[in-house]
Amino acid sequence: MRSRPAAELTSADLIAAGGRLGKLGPDALDVRRRDRLTAEILEAALDWLLIGPGRSDGARGGELLGAELSEAPLRRHLEGAYRRLAKVAPDREECRRLVDAANAVRPRTLL
Repeated sequence: MRSRPAAELTSADLIAAGGRLGKLGPDALDVRRRDRLTAEILEAALDWLLIGPGRSDGARGGELLGAELSEAPLRRHLEGAYRRLAKVAPDREECRRLVDAANAVRPRTLL
């Protein structure tokens, strides 16, 4: 996911990456690394959905890391991953950066 632009991804690529992460046992990665990889996959999926092929091919549906493959659920799960990472950040600057990222990706709601 890291080196591929959103235009080159497919929903199958994203779901496969999420599946590989999900198959890793609890001892394979510490919580911080798992959340970082989760965030990377969800970031790629959101980019794919908003600016890549997912925008035009009508690819909705499916599930990625427990989130429906559509904008609002991806945003909610990505926000959660950023907030979990912020809780275990090694310093205040990293914590602030992650909280800002969580706030930026948070789904917009109407009051």
